[in-house]
Amino acid sequence: PATVVILRGEDEALHLWDRELQRLYQPSLHVFAVLQDAGELPPAIAAKTQRGKAAAHVCRGLTCQAPVEDLAALLEMLRTMAD
Repeated sequence: PATVVILRGEDEALHLWDRELQRLYQPSLHVFAVLQDAGELPPAIAAKTQRGKAAAHVCRGLTCQAPVEDLAALLEMLRTMAD
């Protein structure tokens, strides 16, 4: 199944995380970066928030992991999921 990553966060952190994820070559990886102050979001995306500057919500199929708030941990998780 495809892996969907919803990034939520502040502008600068969000761009950094998105740029790093774009470097991964995983055809089934879909990344959506959504600013923390974005308005008029569907409820499922609006519910995905962060405590720090950024967080990633990783879902595969219908199952989502707990939010990841560390970029290095996120990259390692995605590499492991690709194997």
